Amino acid sequence: MVLGETEIVAQVKEAVNIAKEHNSVHSYLSGLFQMSFAAAKIVRSKTAINNISISIGNAAVDLIQRNTKNLPLESILFVGAGKMMQQIVPYFKEIQVNKKTIINRTLNNAKTLAQTINASYLGLSNLADVINDYSIIIVCCNSNTSFLNNEIFKNVLKEKELLIIDLSMPLITNINLLEFPNIKLFSIDDIAGIVDVGIEKRKLASIDANIIINEQIEEYQNWLKKRGLSPLIKALRNHAENIRLEVLSIAQNQLQNGESADEVIKQLSIKLTNKLLHEPTVNLCISQKTDVTTNLKLEFESNKVHQDELVSLVKHLYNLNLG
Repeated sequence: MVLGETEIVAQVKEAVNIAKEHNSVHSYLSGLFQMSFAAAKIVRSKTAINNISISIGNAAVDLIQRNTKNLPLESILFVGAGKMMQQIVPYFKEIQVNKKTIINRTLNNAKTLAQTINASYLGLSNLADVINDYSIIIVCCNSNTSFLNNEIFKNVLKEKELLIIDLSMPLITNINLLEFPNIKLFSIDDIAGIVDVGIEKRKLASIDANIIINEQIEEYQNWLKKRGLSPLIKALRNHAENIRLEVLSIAQNQLQNGESADEVIKQLSIKLTNKLLHEPTVNLCISQKTDVTTNLKLEFESNKVHQDELVSLVKHLYNLNLG
């Protein structure tokens, strides 16, 4: 639902771990998941897709960081504890602020939300008593009156820098406060603008992400091919080992019978070479033959293609240069 959101990766990892505990992940599927996790890690480190604000909470943090260069990030007051504020507040959990407070009409709701970011909490009736102690105010609640006005800020209107993010509809903050140059007021439209721009930037970043993903897909497919060759490679090695043991047994018997060691070693090398190459050579020659009883052109062409493929394959496998 959210382009570039990494939370899903953690959820998938947890699911895979549970599946492994119940022995329900085949090695092929396990390999696929491991490469998908690797792709996610590379995307996070090599693209900007996770560093672009596309949530309201992230955008609020971004907006504050952009506009607090001359404003000490010392204290934040959250007014309201509804659904939107519940989405915003967790983004401030890791931000280093000396004082964070949540104010709400229903004290229990304020308490529950405050616990998520280790903040203090108060009832809405305390707002006028404490609001002037904060340099950043985020407000989102329902009200028919603009109660953040000249009266409530009368003691600090010209004394300090103040940043207000009002996400209420309609605004709780009286727009007359914009008359004061030391007060910055942002609304839901400003937040939406950051989110919209972020979505477009993430779409651009996703182009690089898709390149990385495709590279990982190719790597996984190569890994699958190697896994598919394992039975063939094992059979090939077993075949060669059987030939080696057969030739070695003959050589050991010859030595026990008193034959010359030099001659035994020479014969061993010749027999080993002949036996290893006998079947490939015979099958390569057979592929060149056509059925003389039918002598069909189509069959001849088919055999010719087969023989050409084998020739190319043998040249490749043995790294042969025919000059």
